[in-house]
Amino acid sequence: MRTLSILLLFILFQISATGQKDYFIRGPSLSHGVKIIDGGELLNSSVCMVRIGKTVTEYSPYDVNEYGFADGRVYLSRKIILSDSIKQVFLERLTSGNATLYFYRGQGCRTFFLEKEDSVLTELADKWENKGEPGYREKLHEMTSDCPEVSTAARLVTYKKASLTKFIERYDRCVKRPFPYLKYGFFVSYGTTRLIKPADLNHPSLDQMDIPRDGNWVFSIFIDYPILVSDFSLCNELSFFQYDFSASEHIENKDIDFVANVSGFNLPFFIRYRLPIHKIRPYLNTGGMYTYHLKNESTIYEAFIDQPVVTTGYVDETQLISDQYIGYIFGGGLEYDILFRKSVFFEIRYRQQYGFSEGNSFVMSGLSFSAGFHF
Repeated sequence: MRTLSILLLFILFQISATGQKDYFIRGPSLSHGVKIIDGGELLNSSVCMVRIGKTVTEYSPYDVNEYGFADGRVYLSRKIILSDSIKQVFLERLTSGNATLYFYRGQGCRTFFLEKEDSVLTELADKWENKGEPGYREKLHEMTSDCPEVSTAARLVTYKKASLTKFIERYDRCVKRPFPYLKYGFFVSYGTTRLIKPADLNHPSLDQMDIPRDGNWVFSIFIDYPILVSDFSLCNELSFFQYDFSASEHIENKDIDFVANVSGFNLPFFIRYRLPIHKIRPYLNTGGMYTYHLKNESTIYEAFIDQPVVTTGYVDETQLISDQYIGYIFGGGLEYDILFRKSVFFEIRYRQQYGFSEGNSFVMSGLSFSAGFHF
C-alpha cells in the first residue's frame, strides 16, 4: 500500500512538473510530451488516440488508465452501467474534490456520473426509462444534503456541463451563494423623456425654445440569461411606448409652437451584475438600447402677430426626430426573493440615444423608475 501511494505521488508530481501538456497513463507508466488527438466527445469516450511522429496508436479504456489534454481536460477509464449492461469507457472528469463529476458521451447517449468519497459511481440521467426513478435534480439534492446551503439549489441546475460543474464545485466548498438560472418576467416603469437639441441641428425657430420633458408609463417584458453560470447575465427587453411633446415660445412678433407625437418600441440589451448575496441583492446594469418609431410626427407652427391681426406664417413638418435611435443605458436596483424562483425588483435607469440621421435630429435622454417580477 505504501509503495502504491509513493507511485501515485510520483505520477502526480511528474504531471505537474511537465506543465500543461498532453499525457496518458498505462498502468504505472506515464507518457507525456506526446500528441493526443481530440476526436470530439463521442470518440474521446471510447478511444485514446496517441500520435508519436507520424504514427497514430489507438488505445481502448482497457489499455489506458487516464489521458489528458494540454487545455486541462482529463479522461479516466471507468466501468459504468448503461441499459443494464456494464461497459468500460473513458469518462471526462469535470470536477475533482470531495465529489467528482464525470461526463460520458456514447452513441445516442449523453449522461453524467457523480462519485463521492464514500459512495459508488452514480448516474445522473436526464430521463429515466423506468417511471418513478428520481431525476438528476432529486439525486443531486439527496447526494449533497450534507451541505444544505448548496443542496437546495439543485432544483435550479440545468442538464449542462457548465451548470452541473458549478453546482458540484460549490458543494465541495459548501458555499452559500445564489445559484444563477434563466429568468424571465415583466415590469412597469414610469419615466421622463427629454429632447435635446444638438449643436449641429440648425433650426432657428428652436434656438430659444425649451421643450418640456414628457412623462409616461411603459410596460415591458424581459429575459435574463446567466453568462457562463456566473453572477453576470445578459438581459434583453421589449417595451412599447408613446411620447407627446409640446412647447410654445413668443419671440418679438411671432408665436412658435412645437408639437411631436411618437410611438414605437424599445429593445434594451445590457449586461447585469448581481451581488451574490441571498434574499436582497443589489445589481448594476450597463449596455445599449435600440429604438424604432412606428409613428413619428413633428410639426412647427409659426404665427406672425401684427396688431390687431394674427397671420399664420407657415407650417414646418421637417422630421426632427429620427425613426431609429441607438444609445447607452446604465442603472441599478434591488432584487428581493419572495418564493422559490420568484422575486420582485425595483430599479432606476438612465439612457441617452442618438438618431441614425446625422445632424438633423434631436438627441433623446430619459430617466425611469421600475418595479417588476421575475420567475
